[in-house]
Amino acid sequence: MMKSQDEKKYRAQLNEKLDALRDSIQTKKINVLENEESEGKDEGDLAEQHLNRDLLFHLSANDRRVALEVLAALERMDQGTYGRCEWCEEPIEPKRLDAVPWARMCLLCQEEQEQASKAGGVAELAEELSN
Repeated sequence: MMKSQDEKKYRAQLNEKLDALRDSIQTKKINVLENEESEGKDEGDLAEQHLNRDLLFHLSANDRRVALEVLAALERMDQGTYGRCEWCEEPIEPKRLDAVPWARMCLLCQEEQEQASKAGGVAELAEELSN
């Protein structure tokens, strides 16, 4: 069970991250909207505008993904499961939570999951190439 003072510290970090992500998404949207005036722009300017919009979508999608992870971590905190690995159910190391407070898995399980994902992706690619 996590100490109350540690839980308060991580909850504050998670809420700060969520606020920062919301601000980041909003700022990016405002910047794109301000740059979308198309009057008097040549094809190069319009191409840059489209590139910026694509970049915003990618960055915002990443921000939204992290925001969902932060919200899930806050939910786990409310349920009393925060700080436990979702795979092995062992406590997640405090150093990991300090670095990534929304972490779902301990470092060992995270590495195993990433290797399995990479292996699955490589197998799918090899299968596609053989067809």
